[in-house]
Amino acid sequence: MSAPFNSSQSVPLGAVSIFRATAGIEAVVRAFSSWNRARSTRAALANLSDAQLADIGVTRHEIGTVSGALARR
Repeated sequence: MSAPFNSSQSVPLGAVSIFRATAGIEAVVRAFSSWNRARSTRAALANLSDAQLADIGVTRHEIGTVSGALARR
């Protein structure tokens, strides 16, 4: 039977540093990916005509808001 995990047990400093570094890198990658999705969605919507935008229920004024909301999904 193994002993339960005790939070006072130490872990190697290198393991903690690597975990924090990879978590930071993942956060940067997620932020960049979200920004890029918003940018490409904004560009695609901006290329549509006003009639096409009306068909999907978006006005030209709402493009920035819609692209940002879709990117955060």
